Formats: sequence, C-alpha cells, structure tokens
Amino acid sequence: METLRNKSKRLFASNENTIENINCGSLQRIADATEIMATNYKKLQSDLDWYKRRCSELREELISAIKSRNTYKGLYNKLKKL
Repeated sequence: METLRNKSKRLFASNENTIENINCGSLQRIADATEIMATNYKKLQSDLDWYKRRCSELREELISAIKSRNTYKGLYNKLKKL
C-alpha cells in the first residue's frame, strides 16, 4: 500500500486520489522537511556553542602563554645584565 506522501508526489487523476488525499500527503512531506531543517538548525546551534567555548579557552591559553613568555624574557634580560 502506497502512503499519501508518495501518492501526492505523482500527478494523475483517479478516484482514490482526491484533492484532500494529495494535499494531506503534501502537508506530510512539508512537515518532514521542516523537521529535518529543525534538526540541522539544532546541530548548527550546538556547533556554534562549542566553537565559542573553544575560542574562549584558546584565548585564555594564549594570554597565559604570552604572560609566561614575557616573564621568561624579563628573567633572561635580568640574567644577561649579571
């Protein structure tokens, strides 16, 4: 038995394919496509959150590395003067 979704994809006139059945199948296909778009959107949002967190973590690591480098540079210059 063919579903209303599949029947609504074809254009032909018969007694069992009424406008209501075709419209119902079309609406089901639209609903399926909307659900797929919503899932993709949720994945994009979770990816964005991960990238934002990762960016802030890396920024903190970079600031720490710069401070450490400046400290070592200062110590090197101090030792050079001795």
